Order: sequence, then structure tokens, then C-alpha cells
Amino acid sequence: MNKEILTSLADLTRWSKSFFEAKRNERAVFLLDGAMGAGKTQLVRTLGDLFGWKEVSSPTYSLINEYDSGKIHHCDLYRIESSEELENTGFWDIFLKKSGWIFVEWSERMEISKIPKGWNIYRIQIEVDGSEKRTLHVSYL
Repeated sequence: MNKEILTSLADLTRWSKSFFEAKRNERAVFLLDGAMGAGKTQLVRTLGDLFGWKEVSSPTYSLINEYDSGKIHHCDLYRIESSEELENTGFWDIFLKKSGWIFVEWSERMEISKIPKGWNIYRIQIEVDGSEKRTLHVSYL
């Protein structure tokens, strides 16, 4: 597990560029975990700025947003209450794609074991200490 301490938006941008640029051609799922307001959506917005994705916004109500011509999916499972409900959203259909990145906020509301083989899975846990400081714990599953 890697640990990164960020104290500003500039730190987040620097870290994001380094971490995600190295994974640019991967078929990957990024499980974004952290309390409400920890910065999960901000991380995806930062990537949008870096890679030119248009209109990155929180998928809290839409559940799934697509960027970069459908190559990037940003999912928010906060409002999901059961595996049956998740199944009915079309969430698992995203994994039929041959390439791309999938960002999942509130991933504890899904069965990670259902992610099909062939996808690299990263967990990014974001901790906040009450100030601007964020600690990222990154692991490969």
C-alpha cells in the first residue's frame, strides 16, 4: 500500500498526473473510498482538467457519468441500497467494454468480487484530518 499526503489542490494535481499517467492505457477500476466531502469527486475533476474531459460533475443523482467519449465512467453508489438495485442501473454493463477507466465512489455498496477478470483494481482511500490535508492510501487488489 502506498501512502501520499496532500496539503493543497496543487499537490492533488501533481499526484494525479504522476499516478494516472502511468495507468493511461490500463483497463482499470478505481474504488474511491472516504467520508462525504473527502475529495472523491474532486479527484475525478482534477483528472478531467488534466486529460481534457468535459464537464466533470458529481454523479450522485445520475449514478453514472461518462466522459471522453464513453472511455471514462464515474459512478456514485451512495444512493444504492441493495445488489438488486445496483443490478437494475446497468452498472455491471460498463465492465463489458474492452478498455477504459471506471471510478466508483462508495464502492462498499457493491460486490467487488463481481468485477470481471481482466480489470486492474485499485483502492484509493481518502482520509481528511479536518483541514485541507488529505492522506491517500492506494492499494492494488
